[in-house]
Amino acid sequence: MDQLLNATGRFDRSPFHYARMAYLKAKAAENMTRYIEARRLTPGRVDSSHLLSKILLNITTKFDGDLVRYMVAVDQEAKRMVSSLGMTSSTSKGGIFQEGVFYNCPEAILYTRSEKYSAMDLWRDWRSVTPVEVMNHPVSDMTIFELGAKNSASLSAKDLCVINIDIPLLAAQWKMWQAAHPGQLIEQFLSAVPLVGMMRSHLNVCMFNKLQVRLGIREVVKVKTNATFMQTPLDRHADEVIEEVYDKVSKKKMSGTEIMDSIPVIYGDTYLKDVSLPSMTPTNQVLWALYAQKMEPVAVMLEFGKLAGTDAMVHEITQVRRSMIEVRSDNILTNGLSSADGTYLTERFEKLVVARQA
Repeated sequence: MDQLLNATGRFDRSPFHYARMAYLKAKAAENMTRYIEARRLTPGRVDSSHLLSKILLNITTKFDGDLVRYMVAVDQEAKRMVSSLGMTSSTSKGGIFQEGVFYNCPEAILYTRSEKYSAMDLWRDWRSVTPVEVMNHPVSDMTIFELGAKNSASLSAKDLCVINIDIPLLAAQWKMWQAAHPGQLIEQFLSAVPLVGMMRSHLNVCMFNKLQVRLGIREVVKVKTNATFMQTPLDRHADEVIEEVYDKVSKKKMSGTEIMDSIPVIYGDTYLKDVSLPSMTPTNQVLWALYAQKMEPVAVMLEFGKLAGTDAMVHEITQVRRSMIEVRSDNILTNGLSSADGTYLTERFEKLVVARQA
């Protein structure tokens, strides 16, 4: 199931046009600009024991100005570091951070290198790269809030989050910040750059979550924001777009990949690229997290299959059924994890995937 719904080589624009999407993107960009400006003027409050702070403090590689060489060396350090920090990678089983790091929800935190950015992107505009990206979270409210802050926002319900940290990219961005802001603390950097950048992938997942709400897969999850700047409300406009998505996709026989490619997002064109992340070798260490990341997209595919027919997704449904067998026979969601983590993941799999194949 970890290979399901992955784009292969290219990302096409949605086959559908959503008239309200341009307005929604423009207003979301205005809100993000206010957030960026607010954090440049006044640093947020990030605990010195935050996971991102621990990561940066554990890196010993010296930066000599060669970003490529620096990031290669940090990658080697990161591979040795992730296990002690409880993170998951192709060589580290990790586990669920039950109290969370960013959302105060159960969180699976992965380490893999992003294929989105090069060293040239850092030199050109280091502020815009996003070393921390969100792949799953429970929020369907488009309100911006500060992730991982001391004065945490309040969510109306909690559920699993899956987050990826590109440690070499984060470390390189920190070095660029130090050059531009000598003497400032790690916590100031975190609140002004990577935690702000996370909101882009967060908002993309919010759009996907709204579609899940429309399909009856999950409940509405609101946020009581901890951000103090003025925001334009976006939920009504986003709900109108999602209603249009539902109306069009539910009437057309499509493969799962085509469905993901028909879901618009705030940053980028469609959700297909988001659901294809992360690019990781599916070892026994990381397989549980890759399954966790795909449960909700698979549930969306299966729900649309009920509405429009499954003729175009026969191969994908066969993969889902094979995965259901492998989860039980190979203990993918339990082996090597704590009893609490294994039970939690198994119950989610039964609810999101198995129940829709019954």
